[in-house]
Amino acid sequence: MNDNKVLIECERMSIIVKAVDLMREKDGIGLYAVQSVDGGRYVLKFFDNETYRREIVHYQQLQSVGIPTIPLIATTEKALLMEDLSYSDTWRLGEPEDMQSEKIVCVLAAWYQKLHGLGQTLVNDPALTWYSELDFFSREGFAMAQARTQSQDAELWQILDSLFDPIRACIQATPKTLTYNDFYYVNLAVARDEKSALMFDYNLLGIGFPVMDVGNVCASLSPSAAEAFKASYGPLNPQEQFLNEIVSPLTTLVIGAQREKLPSWFDDAWAEVINPEFLEKLKCFE
Repeated sequence: MNDNKVLIECERMSIIVKAVDLMREKDGIGLYAVQSVDGGRYVLKFFDNETYRREIVHYQQLQSVGIPTIPLIATTEKALLMEDLSYSDTWRLGEPEDMQSEKIVCVLAAWYQKLHGLGQTLVNDPALTWYSELDFFSREGFAMAQARTQSQDAELWQILDSLFDPIRACIQATPKTLTYNDFYYVNLAVARDEKSALMFDYNLLGIGFPVMDVGNVCASLSPSAAEAFKASYGPLNPQEQFLNEIVSPLTTLVIGAQREKLPSWFDDAWAEVINPEFLEKLKCFE
């Protein structure tokens, strides 16, 4: 474990360290538990991966338009420091049981409403650039997925080749906002009084459709919690929903195809997009 870089960043943040422990490290991002000499308990997130340093800026951007986040203690250009929620009087970390709690998901829906409503200001700012899962709807991505599935003669690719431009035009014309894109309880913070909840870890924050997040959340919830979330969030645009039913499994396929080892959900996406019902939906763009 490279403690030295953590100590350097803590010193720059005016934190005098008593102890530091590596919690996990993945994709060039290190998460460290930090205890200061004055008894403070923190989590420091260090970004060796320069691309993912965008998360530091994302906290500032969200706060600038009034979208709630976990308060940051300090930041540098390489790291951010936040309260360790295991010791917080205000927040607790999400738990597996929260995925079944109608109470928790209803207050979480309110956070997603704020993200999607207030986030439009940020995505419409021409000075800002954002990650977007919609960018994976690309001819290059489909070629990679085709190669990984060894399916060059599949009807799917023939239809997509002929309808790529109208579908892409529809994506471009549909209004967008900020989407979180990475729901799971390990990224969930719940107020101790359970009157509010929010997501943290903004590496995949980007441009998309609200329905993308609603689907992303509900896929991990129990059936009753999913219904409660959708009811609390409110109605979705039907045209946006239909477009997402086309785009989401295709972009999921492309994202999975880019991984060295194909994830299990790649097979699920592949099964969906070669289903005759899906192919008929595609033809609606003719």
